[in-house]
Amino acid sequence: MGATIFQLASTVFSRQDSISIFHPIAEILKNETYQSVYLNIEVGSRIVVIAKTESSMAKVSNVYIGTTFPVHDAAAGKAILSTRDEKYQRAYLSHILPKGLDLNKRLNIKIEELKQAYRLGYAIAEGESENDLNFIAAPVLSQNNTAIAAISLGVNKTDFTKQNIRMLSAHLIQATRQLSSRLQ
Repeated sequence: MGATIFQLASTVFSRQDSISIFHPIAEILKNETYQSVYLNIEVGSRIVVIAKTESSMAKVSNVYIGTTFPVHDAAAGKAILSTRDEKYQRAYLSHILPKGLDLNKRLNIKIEELKQAYRLGYAIAEGESENDLNFIAAPVLSQNNTAIAAISLGVNKTDFTKQNIRMLSAHLIQATRQLSSRLQ
């Protein structure tokens, strides 16, 4: 447990510069989308929320700084994982997904989901938290196009329609590009 806490703390500490740059971008994104905005990083096999900007118009969430989600289930994790090559994705998912007779089928479904997230520039996760929120996330990229974080929006399940997702994704992708360019 101590090593995990140390890894988490050192990872968050090394990303402090991105947090200060994130907040002005998140404020704009929050005002454009009326959704709460989260900055997420990957720590081991978990996605960790390291910063957030709450919208007064959005449903109150129980997603706090320090909240973690499994990489393969979280929108932010899928967005980050989608930027990696398929060999890495297969190896990672083979290790993380529960073993069973249908492992290859579940693995192929996840790989297709990651390919679609890569093509679209964002990933979604439905039912990620207990409070009727779904999430949409896009990766924040370094200079060499490696995902170093993801920005996500918490969206009320009733507002999680294809049309609304398309509108939100345009603003979200623009915000991640701004953060990516400012971190370089």
